[in-house]
Amino acid sequence: MISGPVRTLVPERFIGAWPDQSCPSAVQRATLENTYWRLTLLGSEGVQRVPNQREPHLVFHLDGRVAGSDGCNALAGSYQKEDSTVTFSSMATTLKACLEGMGQAEQFRATLDSVTDYRIIGQHLEMRDGSGDLRLRFERVALY
Repeated sequence: MISGPVRTLVPERFIGAWPDQSCPSAVQRATLENTYWRLTLLGSEGVQRVPNQREPHLVFHLDGRVAGSDGCNALAGSYQKEDSTVTFSSMATTLKACLEGMGQAEQFRATLDSVTDYRIIGQHLEMRDGSGDLRLRFERVALY
């Protein structure tokens, strides 16, 4: 006997059926480590990508190192995580001066210092500050 509500899918319209087709495998949840995370949201603003410059991103390595780009300069340092908390330390950057995107790059680096926790939702990584405010959002990029 079923007690309580039962989840039910009710299609709004039927488009068609294609024999001999199969569904793709279920999308696996991304992991923090060994994933290329492209920055998509910085504070409450979308991230601007500048032609001929690296996109802002991070890659967390299993040994506690983190590397990436702020959109102008290369980033490298360390991270520590426990459960859903994360902290960055010993962050260093190259010192290029880019014609475009320097403000966004500086804001990205400063925001990393304010991050206290993270969560992965499907293919997205969200990082929040101590007040629980969303500070950074990344999307997983499949590298082929």
